[in-house]
Amino acid sequence: MQVWDLFTDIHSSDGHDGFFFLLSLAGSSAVLHLSADESEITALDENSTKFDLRYRTIAAATQGRFAIQVTEKSIVITDGSQR
Repeated sequence: MQVWDLFTDIHSSDGHDGFFFLLSLAGSSAVLHLSADESEITALDENSTKFDLRYRTIAAATQGRFAIQVTEKSIVITDGSQR
């Protein structure tokens, strides 16, 4: 399993504050949200994230306000303000 930490701006427009982690699992991906006070962690569903959770993530990176996710079957580029 691989894990990438994501900057808050990726989901802050959705009303989420705190920290985000992109996980590469055996056949899919997951995004976890850790609350700002670090008291609660939840998994986001596909409708609550801009990332492709259907496939395993093989690489991810952030640069400025942009995030890039490369899965086995897709490439996702987000700018923190688009859905």
